Order: sequence, then structure tokens, then C-alpha cells
Amino acid sequence: MKNVINLRVIPPSLFLFQAIITFAAIAIAMFSGSQELRAQSGNPMEFKLLSDVASGGQVQLLNGRTIQVGSWSTLVFAERPSFGSYRKFCTGALVGSNVMLTAAHCVDLGDGNVRSPSIVVDDRRLRMTCDISPSYLAGTFTGGIRRIGNKLSSEDLALCWIDDGGQRPASIKALDFEVLDTRRRAVASQAVLLTGYGCTAIKIIAHRVFPDRANDEADGLLRIGDQIIERAPGQDELGNAFFTTRSVLGKTPAVCPGDSGGPAFINESGDNSAETRRIIGVNSSIDAELRADGKFDLISRLSAIGTPGFADWAQGWLAQRADAGVFICGLNKKAGDYPCRN
Repeated sequence: MKNVINLRVIPPSLFLFQAIITFAAIAIAMFSGSQELRAQSGNPMEFKLLSDVASGGQVQLLNGRTIQVGSWSTLVFAERPSFGSYRKFCTGALVGSNVMLTAAHCVDLGDGNVRSPSIVVDDRRLRMTCDISPSYLAGTFTGGIRRIGNKLSSEDLALCWIDDGGQRPASIKALDFEVLDTRRRAVASQAVLLTGYGCTAIKIIAHRVFPDRANDEADGLLRIGDQIIERAPGQDELGNAFFTTRSVLGKTPAVCPGDSGGPAFINESGDNSAETRRIIGVNSSIDAELRADGKFDLISRLSAIGTPGFADWAQGWLAQRADAGVFICGLNKKAGDYPCRN
């Protein structure tokens, strides 16, 4: 996610060639995914703490300010092998000492298969077991996403349990975990802070948004930026749990491929690190909308957690793990109760 995204529109003379290349890349990705299901170990997906992947002790905001990594140390980022290199893949947030919240499509392999990622903390690789919102799974899996009829499955949410074997890493013990706000609904004109660690450059082909790998900046910076909710859940024609933001001409923050799963906050802005910040949604997808002047706005879709479906499912998920003492800040542990942030 970038405040001013490098946005490249493919000219008509190159469109057919680019379309063929894009189709081939998608086909290869789908083939690789099917191979992964048959492989014993699969295509590894490894999350790391922000403090282990960020450049230096500070994170530069896109408007030139800086914040301390420690203010955002609950964010985690994943990379996975892709054509001989490692690429940013998904973002997540630690919302309990053994719980990560991310996007469902980050771990959904289709056909009832769920990716089993790991997280590397203090030189230990901890296995995660992920569960996907049933509302999301109600959609038909096609091309890496799920649809219900002609709509996207909008409750794009997953909870992952981190198995630390009862020996919690010191870096996780030191954290104040993020708090979910499932009671407050996202509303139009509400300020929201987007986060992510994905690409910094995109290209648009046939109104679809793709990472622009040739111009992507591998600078290791956390991307955060202030936005305003344009459409509340139920107002987006593609899914009832989505809320959306608009980046006019790509010049204000927008979700970027690779930011999927990153949390969206209220009571927080790029100007400060509010003690009462709360998660109200998760980055899901991005589309390009053609303007009357022939240019594009970027429409970011985020899955709201303030829906009855997510709250009921998450409480049931916790009940199944009650004997293990699993908690999620904002659900079965209050904000301000150790180790949840205020």
C-alpha cells in the first residue's frame, strides 16, 4: 500500500501481448496451486514479525513522517517462493498471544484444503493452524477466490492458532496485542487507517490490478495511510460484508496486492499511535474503476469484522479452544487487560 502508488496503465498496442502474458501467468499460478495440494510439504508460507522485516528501527510513513517499529510490532508479514525468488504475499495481525487474524484467501487452497503457514519468532519456526469463516467458504472457489453467485465472498476472514508448544517466545511475550471491535460497524465517511507490506507499484490490465514487479520498490517499509470509508457494509454491490475506500487516481492510500489480511484501524492515524486503536476490518481486494476522463481510481475492499456472522463464528472458534486458554483481545479478553492493548 502506498500513498502515491506507481500506477501504470497498459496502452492498447501492448494490451494483447500483456493479456496473453497475464493469462499465462495466471495459468501457471493455478497449476502451481494444484501441484501444491499434491505435495507433502506444499508451497511454504512463512510469517515474520515487523521488527524482523522492517528496515531499521523506524518505519517511514508515506507522508515523510516516521514511527517506531515497536508501535506496530503486532503486525506480521508473509513471503513465499515465486519463480525463483521470495515475494510479499500477505499481512496479518496478532490479536492474542497465540492468534493471528488475516484474510481467508491467504490460506484458502480450495477443495476443503487450508494452508498451514508458520511464523518465525526468535529463531523458532512455529506451525499455525488456520480456520476460515464459514460465510466465506460458502462461495465457489474459482481462480483463487470465492464467489457466491456473481458476488465475491465478502467475509474474507481467517483465524490462525499459533502452536508454541507451551513455550511462548520472548518477542511475543513482550507484545500488547491488537483489539478487535466487533460491536462497531464501519460507516460511510468514517476515518480509517490502512496498513500493509505489499507492492508499491501496480499496473492495470483490462480494469484489473496486478503487481508491477518491474517497478516495485523493495524498500522494506511498512505502508500505512489515512483513508475515508466510501461505502459501508451492505452498500457494495459485490458483497454484504465489504466496506470500501477510494484512491483518486491512485494518489491516496489504497490496498495493494500483497497487503491482503492487513488490519484496518479506527481511532488511529498516520499522525499518531493512539492507545485506543481498534481493528474493524481486514484488507481483501482491490479493483480499478474507470473515470470519465479515461483515468482510474483504485477501489479497496475490506472485510468488516463488525458483522454477526464473524462475531458468532469467532466466539465458537474460541470455545473450541477454551481448555488451552486461547484468547482474542476484544472478544473473550477486554482491552486493557494484560496482555491486550488499551
